[in-house]
Amino acid sequence: MDYSGSDKGRIAPHVNSLVKLLQSHLSHHRFPEATPILETLALATDRVPGIVWRGGREVLLHSGDYSHALQLYRSFFKVQQWRIETLLETSFFTASHGHLDEAYDCLSSQLQVNPFRSHPLCHGYCGLYQFLLHRQHQTSTTTRIKTELRGIHPIAVTAQEEAAEDSTPHITLALKHLQTVQTIDAQLPDGTGNLDLFVKLLAELLEEQGKIEEALACLVRYCHGHPLRLNPTRSHL
Repeated sequence: MDYSGSDKGRIAPHVNSLVKLLQSHLSHHRFPEATPILETLALATDRVPGIVWRGGREVLLHSGDYSHALQLYRSFFKVQQWRIETLLETSFFTASHGHLDEAYDCLSSQLQVNPFRSHPLCHGYCGLYQFLLHRQHQTSTTTRIKTELRGIHPIAVTAQEEAAEDSTPHITLALKHLQTVQTIDAQLPDGTGNLDLFVKLLAELLEEQGKIEEALACLVRYCHGHPLRLNPTRSHL
């Protein structure tokens, strides 16, 4: 039965029955059958989805069924595209399983539309994923160079240059997203969110690029913009 095409008015009277059916499918590990019911419940009300979706997600994750859990995340976002937390959680789930490129694509594909376009966390995590991809390139390159040097490989000297070039797109994208975070943050009142992590990453990348003064200015500007939140625990900034 195809539940996904039902409209909200027709679903509402049957929410309790759908929840019971969902529980039956999940308890018997019938995950493909459970997913469309979760989608349908997401259409029914703003209250039920959070509870049901998280319950279904935990069952899927507990069973170790990554593919069905990811399908659930994607399906749920399709019917609740305005929910920033749903989009972020989908990217977190993907990243936690080592798929940083996919986590980045999940977020970046929505940055042209509201409410995601002007949300600092969406840009911030895009920057973080690109930063981590950049670090992955560095780590894999270091390992490759060490291996080649141990074998006195003739191309070991050029390997580092090639890797630096490979990582450039990640650095460029990370800087773009993290600088956007600062632009958005400058328009927000103090205390509306903690963006320390993203500002720290931006400063670290700028310093890595030899832009020491820009890195310092970035940190000073952020701290001046949030005087109410300055405290000893932020000494890392």
